[in-house]
Amino acid sequence: MTLTRRSPGGRLLRPRDRIAIALVVLAGAALRLRSALGTFVAPDEAIVLGISAGRGPAEICDASLSNPHPPLVYLLLSAWLRLGRGDLLVRLLPILLTSLALVLMWRTASALLGRSRALFGVALVAASPTLVPATTEVRPYPLLLLLAAASVEALRRATGPVAERRRP
Repeated sequence: MTLTRRSPGGRLLRPRDRIAIALVVLAGAALRLRSALGTFVAPDEAIVLGISAGRGPAEICDASLSNPHPPLVYLLLSAWLRLGRGDLLVRLLPILLTSLALVLMWRTASALLGRSRALFGVALVAASPTLVPATTEVRPYPLLLLLAAASVEALRRATGPVAERRRP
């Protein structure tokens, strides 16, 4: 068996580890896609789409002042809407953001807890009955999840070996 890349904790990452996390992320995306099929845009999602659609960045920032969410989600969605506006296509952005968050969660958890525990934890998050529907909505939740995961990973990297020494 060949060892190729290094894991977040500095250990060599086996191809089977990469395959395992890829399968978990793909399974999570499939669950979210299944949840998104046949779903219609809810009124609160329509507000988010209304702010994002057909406006420039300055107009989006101005329109977001009357909404409790920061403008980044509207700016991302505005760029995404250039691909199309179907109900399923609009929901692919939250699914993509959540998939990226799962990868970041795995990187952090594998460095701190080990690869098998990290994989188990990410599988739980990927299949969570609460998170699956919430992360298919055209709302800021998937972006929040991604930014939180990125923040924790950045903190882990900033603290470096100190955080990894405490691993059992």
